[in-house]
Amino acid sequence: GWLLSPRGGAAGTDSAAAGAPSMDPTDKLALSVLNHLLLGTSSAALEKPLVESKLGAAVIGGGFSTSLQQPTFSVGLKGVAVGPEAKQAVADLVMETLRRVSRDGFEAAAVEASLNTVEFRLRASSASPMKGLTYMMQSLSEWNYGNDPVGPLRFEAPLADLKSRLAKGEKVLEALLEDLVLANPGRVTVALVPQVGLDREASAAEAARLRAVEQALSPAELEGLRRETRELKAEQAAPDDPAALARLPTLEVADLDRTVKSIPIQVQVLEVPGPKGANGGKKRATLLTHDLPTDKIVYLDVLLDLQLSGLPLEDVGLVPLLARMLSELGTHAASEVDLSRRVGARTGGVSCSALFSGKPGAEGSVGDPDDMAAYLLLRGRATLPNVAELFALAREKLVATNLDARDRVVEMLKEAKSAMEARVSSSGNAYASRQLGASHTLAGHVAEETGGLAQLATVKHALKQAEEDWPALRSRLKRMLATVLDPEGCVVNLTADHESLPQAEALVLELLRGLKRDTGPDPAAVATPEAAAAAAATTEVASQWRLPPRAAGGAPRSIGLSVGTKVNYVAKGARLYAPGERAPGSSSVVSRWLR
Repeated sequence: GWLLSPRGGAAGTDSAAAGAPSMDPTDKLALSVLNHLLLGTSSAALEKPLVESKLGAAVIGGGFSTSLQQPTFSVGLKGVAVGPEAKQAVADLVMETLRRVSRDGFEAAAVEASLNTVEFRLRASSASPMKGLTYMMQSLSEWNYGNDPVGPLRFEAPLADLKSRLAKGEKVLEALLEDLVLANPGRVTVALVPQVGLDREASAAEAARLRAVEQALSPAELEGLRRETRELKAEQAAPDDPAALARLPTLEVADLDRTVKSIPIQVQVLEVPGPKGANGGKKRATLLTHDLPTDKIVYLDVLLDLQLSGLPLEDVGLVPLLARMLSELGTHAASEVDLSRRVGARTGGVSCSALFSGKPGAEGSVGDPDDMAAYLLLRGRATLPNVAELFALAREKLVATNLDARDRVVEMLKEAKSAMEARVSSSGNAYASRQLGASHTLAGHVAEETGGLAQLATVKHALKQAEEDWPALRSRLKRMLATVLDPEGCVVNLTADHESLPQAEALVLELLRGLKRDTGPDPAAVATPEAAAAAAATTEVASQWRLPPRAAGGAPRSIGLSVGTKVNYVAKGARLYAPGERAPGSSSVVSRWLR
């Protein structure tokens, strides 16, 4: 990691304590572009060689950070082998890669994609419902240190300056990398190494130190410490001065707008020609449109119904992996690098994820425990001139992604395993809550399968299978994708301004017609009885997606997990309202009060 100084300052000095000057706005914006070029995507200049090196399980550090008084740059790997050789290998790879990038420069297509991505984020924040919070956090990054709080919001001039200098062929980004990082002596390499019993040793050492301090104090000094401790606790527990509280700005109930703000929505049912299905061979999809002021940015959501398509519930644990593959891998016609640059240069991003949610009952009552929404979600955005490219990329990611990338899948699974194992220790309450919810509703069961300890077990099993029996895992993933690529029950959601909506709507039917993965038969797809049964599955999933019955003898009343953490995470829960009951609004108040 490096401690950076604005160009002209001395790195690695105590300039932060003396009040380091604010970084030049153009340099600060250029750092965002440089960070995206180095670490912003799976094919980025530093991210890709780090992952492919197999020296660790996941990239960490985050790159450039400008939120402190002095910017920093940090990068590394998690899950590195213990020992100085492995540590040095990671450091050497980082330095060699950064030197090569500084020497050879970035490809023009890569710079265009990263610059467009950063600009899109800046402009799209004005349409965000959280823009107030976004602007506040941007302002605080400078205001905290006595600098202009409005400066970070004025990006037009620095952006124009950066574009102009890049258009003239100036090596702005490479010069920043050389000046702020490679020529900077303020660098430190840190290795965090696990040590069995370290916690007990540290606790014992602390207890011994405290005993030594206690023995060195006189009775009067000990009594003085006890008195100061009591006084401190009393001061902390005492209510704040009403006069001081009155000076704080507060939001009263009367300040709130009691009018419910509705979002404009139009619903259309589209008939998509297809070889099978009801309605004379046509399939039905739903188009939702929202006419909102979006500054000529078109937002596209494509939701593929996992239940209606016939995907077995047993496959739901692999949906997160499939979604990540669709987001990051290349296609049969374009490499991962080329596709990533095209997405970055023409859109504000195109990605896939899973969407799961329980459904409420009639008039807001508690819904059926087995009633839920389950979708594979593709989400993208682009400016109006690039809306046709957005739809083309959406179709390519869904129907043409190359799922044969074994090495990349192994990397994804290792990263997921490493991240989930870390979260078990730091966010045990979330895992405990998912365990509870899994026994009450189908949505809770799916949440556990896709994000809880069951998902961690699935990731571990999939990683083992990818390394030892890749054809079987690949065939299962291909079969899953072929199953869900069905216009029947698909929902397309468009949000744009009045001028942009008609152009986007005109492209929807063509996208739906293309939802068919035609890559030829996969010999391994029916190599197992399970795969053959899945291939013969029908769209009648009402009998498939059900909350699994409790094991014979009843589900366990208590579950205990042993993890390496000082904190005990305890969760207890039960059903409060039966299906059909209406939970009163006061339940939210009570829940908040209990927390």
